[in-house]
Amino acid sequence: AQTFYLDAVRFVTAALNLDSTLCDAHYYLGLYHYKNWKRANEFLDDLEAARCHFYDLINCDPSNIPGTVKYLYSLYALGDKAAAAAACEDALSRLDSVPELHLLHAVLAYDEEHYEEAQKDFSEGLSLLDGELRREYSNIVMLLPYRERSSYHTATAAKREVIERTYWMEMDPDPTTALNERRLEHTYRMFIADVYFSLARPRIRGWDTERGATFIKFGWPAEITSTLGDSWNSGRIESWFFRRPGGVREFVFVDEFLNGNLRIPIMADSMLSVLRYEPRVSDYVPDALQIPGEMSVTTFKDDDMTSSVYLSLRLDADSLKNAANLEEINHFYFRGSFFDGDWLAEERFADTLWTSEVNTSSAGGVQSYYLTRSVVMPFDFYHVACSFQDEFGLVTSLYKTFGDTFRYAGDQLAVSDILLQYASRPDAARFTRNGAALYPNPGRRYPAGQRLLVYFEVYNLQAAGGSNDYDVSFFIFESPEKKKSRWRKLGSRIASMTGIGGDQEPAIAQTLQRSGRGYSSTDEIAINIDTLEEGRYELVVSVQDKISGEKAQSSTIFFKSGG
Repeated sequence: AQTFYLDAVRFVTAALNLDSTLCDAHYYLGLYHYKNWKRANEFLDDLEAARCHFYDLINCDPSNIPGTVKYLYSLYALGDKAAAAAACEDALSRLDSVPELHLLHAVLAYDEEHYEEAQKDFSEGLSLLDGELRREYSNIVMLLPYRERSSYHTATAAKREVIERTYWMEMDPDPTTALNERRLEHTYRMFIADVYFSLARPRIRGWDTERGATFIKFGWPAEITSTLGDSWNSGRIESWFFRRPGGVREFVFVDEFLNGNLRIPIMADSMLSVLRYEPRVSDYVPDALQIPGEMSVTTFKDDDMTSSVYLSLRLDADSLKNAANLEEINHFYFRGSFFDGDWLAEERFADTLWTSEVNTSSAGGVQSYYLTRSVVMPFDFYHVACSFQDEFGLVTSLYKTFGDTFRYAGDQLAVSDILLQYASRPDAARFTRNGAALYPNPGRRYPAGQRLLVYFEVYNLQAAGGSNDYDVSFFIFESPEKKKSRWRKLGSRIASMTGIGGDQEPAIAQTLQRSGRGYSSTDEIAINIDTLEEGRYELVVSVQDKISGEKAQSSTIFFKSGG
């Protein structure tokens, strides 16, 4: 207790020579050697000595939880994962309420790439931690850009949870599955950082050390070298080398205070800056090849409570055929997930499609696969993710976008999303709505000579004597490509009918008179776009109800190509 460790070791060893069954003696000697290893992780002789003493300890006192945990950690750090797994199973049979045992069991499963099992054990282990410690595993401040950290620190607990859900969904390699591989990797790294880099005096958790934070953000380096200090007040020095495109990046950590907490020196402040703000945070790389394609989401109002969300997908068939032998693939998985504005899961679906069910189409010499799916949802603003994958996980295609049905909830005039279509094509996927066969164009691309085919619906029109009367105006503006977040909606920059397009003149503008029966209406328009040059454009459809005077609009992006 007074840190006279050499004297303590001498006396405890003498006691063991007199009575080899003294459990406490084994515990304290194991702790001494374990702490020596923690100061310099390459001193494996100390770690092996710790393992031996902890082994003797649990043989005479199987209920000693700290000794059992450190025995398992010793096995794991020594690289004997098979023995660690067996010992962990045995310990869990006796000490099922110890969170560290579940967490280590998860780590062992993660190392074997059994991610579903790892997720289950991590969840169990985290649920057994006290609330403050469990919050540490959820804290993402070290992963956030600098400009977002202050708002995260000052946010309420509820707001923090939303920020965290948003971050993890952004980082999820495939939000259509219940497993978030990136979050799993983070939990794994937090635990490993604590095993290797935590300190007892002063008490510092591994993730609060600079080596731990570096590991959590970048993973293990390609190489670690170490030397002793070059003066009486300079302790151990470690250099971590990470391979990056264009060269190797080095982080230097120094035991300046001789307490085993190696830190980036103040003089290496630029390194600290790189450590904190480097964007790379994951080593996880999905095994499947990414297949190019396009997806669109179109929403319509069904009744006063629900809406239909149509998902339309186009995949590059040539890329798929080159990546996988379709003769050996019986079926594909088409999955989707809907999250509300706070990133809470609202709806998931999973379809199994036989290879023969996936429609193939050829346009301009390009072979494509087409899929459509409709989901009935209550009115809300949704984050939408969809994925397409073969049965063996060889290829995948992932899409993330938005679907907004919240604007249909009131009794004000509203225009549905604009569905851009192909002309009638028997080889392309289609769906039927209000008696019309619709062929979605997910890429919104129209070659020269093709008309822009538009379908939309109008809701909450006023009717006089059962008849409605309204004008439809459409405007096409040039819309230069801008860099956007992959989850950011391609929405209109038009806020109202007043000053549509700002100072920009539309390339095409036309107003059509419409009338019909009832409070809703459907419309299809074929717009001649031969006068447009190649490029990116925004189509704005505006509706004015002549009876009520209300105005509403919707917009979408499309592309004019050459041939």
